[in-house]
Amino acid sequence: MSLIAEERVSTTGTASPEWRLTLPSSGHAYGIPLKSNVRPQMRSLAVLAAFISLSANAQSPFASLALIEGGAKLEIRDRSGSTWPAPKQDDQVGFHSPKISPGGQYAGWLALSPNCCTSYPIPLALIVLNSQGQLHEFKGQQATFGWCFERGGTAVAYKRALLHGATPELFELRRVRDGALLRTFKVPIEVSTGEASMPKLPKWASCAAKDAAGV
Repeated sequence: MSLIAEERVSTTGTASPEWRLTLPSSGHAYGIPLKSNVRPQMRSLAVLAAFISLSANAQSPFASLALIEGGAKLEIRDRSGSTWPAPKQDDQVGFHSPKISPGGQYAGWLALSPNCCTSYPIPLALIVLNSQGQLHEFKGQQATFGWCFERGGTAVAYKRALLHGATPELFELRRVRDGALLRTFKVPIEVSTGEASMPKLPKWASCAAKDAAGV
């Protein structure tokens, strides 16, 4: 956030000094008029109060996520009422399975990208945005078919597998903050071929499996 003072001319032609506060995450600028009959000390307190208020709004928890235009866009709304479009990766063409963490500190979605061998885009990356505006990417060599927040919203669990045919399934649990791998669970390829029964999933992986199944 930047804080600068400048003079702005009103419609009556008079100069009206004001502070301009700019939020880097949104690019929005806010003007705080400085009346000439207010003591400098009081002006400083007013600017400080506004600065604190805007900082709080910039870090407001997420409230809702809405897929737009058939998933081509994703609208983010925070608890202050502000809305903005979710960022896209360079090759991304859509969004899928958006979710907000408990407490609203994180918002996440699957990024859909074109694939050479299918007529539809596939979810190659899980993207998580925190309320500070930082993006966290979780991407592997296989598609991500289901995911969820775990551990009170501080971690993500997801399922990865090949697109078609016999395939092993990989479940991972990673901490959002630094991407640290916390748990892993593999479903052997023999399950997909019918040569083995489905093992019981650990509790942390169950929500990702349900999301992948559309439950």
